[in-house]
Amino acid sequence: QHNKEGDLWVIIDSKVYDLSRFADLHPGGANVLYADGVGKSGKDATQVFFGLHRLEVLQRPQYSRLQV
Repeated sequence: QHNKEGDLWVIIDSKVYDLSRFADLHPGGANVLYADGVGKSGKDATQVFFGLHRLEVLQRPQYSRLQV
């Protein structure tokens, strides 16, 4: 399922990202990542992500390595 604390995967721009180990490091806090529309299994978080971030964020090496 990948939508529980410690096991979080999201879809952003048709790509899957494993945020499990990143959640506690997220600048907005881990709770933001588990909110409705973001950490829900089977949900695409593209709109939520791009509402707060630019594409360049995903292109940074420290974040691109999270892609599954």
